[in-house]
Amino acid sequence: QLHEEYPLMPPDAYLTIITNGVVGSIDGTGKPDRIMQKDGAATYLANPTTENGLKLEESTATLLRVVHGKRIKESVEAELGLSLQHLPLEVQCRLSQFMIEAKPERYAGLVEAIGKLDSGREAFAESFLATEFGDDFGDKLLSIAEKVPAQKAEKVFGLINRYRRLSREYANEYRPFDGDFAEATERAMNERLTDMITVAEAVGSEGHITVDTAPHRDKPDYVYDGRFDVTFGSIDEFIAVMEQFEEVMLRRRAILDDPHTHVSRVVANEERMGYQIYRFHNANLGDVLLHIRQEGAARFDKEFEYGNREGAEATSGWITNPQPPYFLSSNKDINGVSIRFDREGREPGEAPDSATRTPVRDGGMISLDVSSVLGGTNTPGVRIGRLIAAGTILRAREQGTEAALHHNTNHFDQGAYGNRKGFAELVKYTKAMAEARIATQRSRKSGQRAVLAAAA
Repeated sequence: QLHEEYPLMPPDAYLTIITNGVVGSIDGTGKPDRIMQKDGAATYLANPTTENGLKLEESTATLLRVVHGKRIKESVEAELGLSLQHLPLEVQCRLSQFMIEAKPERYAGLVEAIGKLDSGREAFAESFLATEFGDDFGDKLLSIAEKVPAQKAEKVFGLINRYRRLSREYANEYRPFDGDFAEATERAMNERLTDMITVAEAVGSEGHITVDTAPHRDKPDYVYDGRFDVTFGSIDEFIAVMEQFEEVMLRRRAILDDPHTHVSRVVANEERMGYQIYRFHNANLGDVLLHIRQEGAARFDKEFEYGNREGAEATSGWITNPQPPYFLSSNKDINGVSIRFDREGREPGEAPDSATRTPVRDGGMISLDVSSVLGGTNTPGVRIGRLIAAGTILRAREQGTEAALHHNTNHFDQGAYGNRKGFAELVKYTKAMAEARIATQRSRKSGQRAVLAAAA
């Protein structure tokens, strides 16, 4: 059957499934020596040169050859209680790397932890994709599996993996604009996931955590007053906030995709002030607002825009309400949760609180921001923003680095999109999408009026 599906493989080769849509031919040592996709793209694992488009890193090829050796594969699958062929290649490699580097007690802990899980074993394995940002996240995932009750741990791993898929969908919206920018967006979104994993591990280990997320907490004159605290008293509270953020991502996409969604410009004088707001309204699903400002400005509309005493940064961002009835007021609705690109008025390497930071400079840094730490403690946006901020603070303590809170400037080509001109191109792309929807609506109405006139 496999030879029928992969006719380009030698007819006398013994084939085995590596993962969905990929098979390997087994050599005399019992290990795969060559793998092939259904489209015929293939490569030799011992010397991974590209054949017809299949590209593998040498380290990846080596891992696949070792792990899919008959003896090791049977041993690993028996101990972990899952089938490797059901896992994507990248997941197999991340998990295998963790297992190979693990000391005996660490490996035994992995086997014991995964044995606690029932339907969530593949989700747990998929969570190891987070180790692209550091091997320590494998230990955090292992800690969650060990210390959080199995059913709740499975919920956490399921949320982690669905978040990654939603991040890819979000990033793909920018692929027509710039493929490299889309890849950077996906990585920046996924790095935020590591902050969430860090919080989940801390709550699972300690049962209760409180983190001060004040943006100015490291200032010499800072006086703690608890206003920026975020507390997670149980893993259930963590799961609830993660589910709210998942709702933001899902509802936003559903509203944008629904053909019954109506798009309109919100504020009459917004262009004169240098910004624009579009409303995507769906009577059954709720609202999404699109805020765009092509240029940063010292003067801004405080009723509708977010800024500070220096002014308002250039921005392109989506706002969604994850709570019933899911609608939004135009002027800073407290239930809104934003996912946005901001152009911070500071150069790469310049501190976030630099005295020379200003939104009106030509240079700058593009940042992917999720919500905010400012505002009412129990609003969805602040809970989500402080969850991420708490994770960055805990990670920074472990690594001896500075916390970025809910901002992420990593992975982006700052030379291309951190400056005034480059960021303006991003804003124009997003605006064109909204304007195209409005133009389509007008065309549809004109067609309907013509039909009615002809009928009359």
